[in-house]
Amino acid sequence: FSGEGKMNAYFRGPTQGPDGWFHVIWVWRNSGDCATNHDLSYARSRDLVHWETSAGKPLALPITIKTGEIVDPVPPKGGIINGGAALGFDSKGRPVISYHKYDEQGKTQVYNARLEDRRWKICQVSQWNYRWEFSGGGSIHAEVAVGPVSVGPAGRLLLPYSNEKEGSGTWLLDEATLKPVGAAAPAPSSPRTA
Repeated sequence: FSGEGKMNAYFRGPTQGPDGWFHVIWVWRNSGDCATNHDLSYARSRDLVHWETSAGKPLALPITIKTGEIVDPVPPKGGIINGGAALGFDSKGRPVISYHKYDEQGKTQVYNARLEDRRWKICQVSQWNYRWEFSGGGSIHAEVAVGPVSVGPAGRLLLPYSNEKEGSGTWLLDEATLKPVGAAAPAPSSPRTA
């Protein structure tokens, strides 16, 4: 990954999916300040040498902000943080990226992005009345964390989360819509990933 100027990519993976592909997700960051993270991005590979977009378009290395695939164009200071996204898979083997960013009211919310028919469908999961305002360099304390989705019972997905202000648990999601079904179950442990 190669940014322009001081821009860097902070990636998670590669993770081998049930489809046999290796999947990588990342966010770009403009400076040492974690508030400047932006643009949730994705690439996949069969051999860890040749990379492509979700639509099969080959990606020349190094992947840049201009050539890579952007899943969600979260702007700098938009509430996404490096290390805060997680990659899971639904029962059909489709990648599902779980992450947080600010909603239209500036509140921190959890979202899922799933590859459907060669496009990313984005769905808000949480309805929190809370904003995690983060900034600075180095390691910062993670107030919000989300784990990867996993296949649950009866056409449902499981999504673990923790939020110091709003509680922790595991959402039960309708696999077709990615929306929560009923209340979240309390979490036995924290999915801290940031």
